[in-house]
Amino acid sequence: MAEAAAPPLEPATAAEATVAPPQVEAAAAGGAGANEARDDVPAELLEEWRSEQERMRDLILDQDDLPGWDGSTLEGLRVVAGIDISFFKDSHVKAVAALALLKFPSLEHLHTLAVDVELTQPYKCGFLGFREVPFMVRLLDLARRDFPDLVPQVVLVDGNGVLHPKRCGSASHFGVVADCPTIGVAKNLLSVAQDVTEKTFRQEHKDRLARRGDQHPILDDDGRTVGMAYVNSDSGKPVYISVGHRISLDTAVAVVEACSKHRVPEPVRLADLDSRSVVRDRLGEQMMLEPPKGRDVRIYSNER
Repeated sequence: MAEAAAPPLEPATAAEATVAPPQVEAAAAGGAGANEARDDVPAELLEEWRSEQERMRDLILDQDDLPGWDGSTLEGLRVVAGIDISFFKDSHVKAVAALALLKFPSLEHLHTLAVDVELTQPYKCGFLGFREVPFMVRLLDLARRDFPDLVPQVVLVDGNGVLHPKRCGSASHFGVVADCPTIGVAKNLLSVAQDVTEKTFRQEHKDRLARRGDQHPILDDDGRTVGMAYVNSDSGKPVYISVGHRISLDTAVAVVEACSKHRVPEPVRLADLDSRSVVRDRLGEQMMLEPPKGRDVRIYSNER
C-alpha cells in the first residue's frame, strides 16, 4: 500500500518557479558524497530500520506490474521520470531533491519538480532509503497533484534496488512505499558477494563490458542474479541496473537502454543536473551557460 500523501506544498515565488540554471556536467557543490559523513545511529532506531527493511523486502515484486504499458515491447510507455538528490557543499544535511519528467520515447523534457530538503535522519550505510525516500515520495505526490496527466509510469532512481546486501536499496524502498514501478541505476557497484568489488568485477569481465550494449549479470553468493552491469555509452564504463519494484530485470534493462544518450540515463541525468543547478542558484554562483530554451523547473517551498 502506498504511503499517505505528504501535506500539500505550495510553489515558491514566481521568480523561483521558472526556468532553472543551465545543464552543466561539472560537479556541483556537495553531491552524493555528502551522504558518506557518518552519523551515530541509536541501536533502537537501527533495529527498527532493520525490521522495516525486511518487511519491505518481502513486498518487492520483481515481475512486471506496469500501469498501461507492456514491458516486453515498451508499448504504451509515455512518461518516465528520474529522481536524484544533490547536497550543498560541506553539508550532509542540506540538499535539493529533484524529479525530472520526460516524454517517452523521445526523451523530451517536460518538467522538473525540485524541493529544498533537510535530511534529519542519520546516515547509515545500507539504510539510505530511510534518509532520502520521504523526499522522493513528496516529489512524486507533487507530480501526481500538479501534473495528473503526466504521472510517471516508471521512475529511475540514482541508487540500488535489490542489488543491495539486504535486497532492499533506496530504489526498492521508494517503490514499495510509493507503490510504483522503480528501477535502480547506480554508477558504482555495491558489493553483494564476498570478495567481489567493483574493481575485481570489472577486471574479471572487462572483455564482456567493453562496448556500448555489452552487459553482464551480477550474482550474489548464492548464484542469484540481482542486477545487470550495462554499458550504455562509448565511455566503456557500465552502470549497475537493478529491480526496484513492480518490474522485471529484463524490462528494467530495456528501459535504461531506451532512456540513455550518455552513461547515466536521461531521466536521472537531468534530475541530477537540475538539482545541482538549484544548489548553485541557492549559493548565488554564476552560471556559465544560458538555460536551455523552454526548460521548466518548478521549485517548491516546504511551507504549506
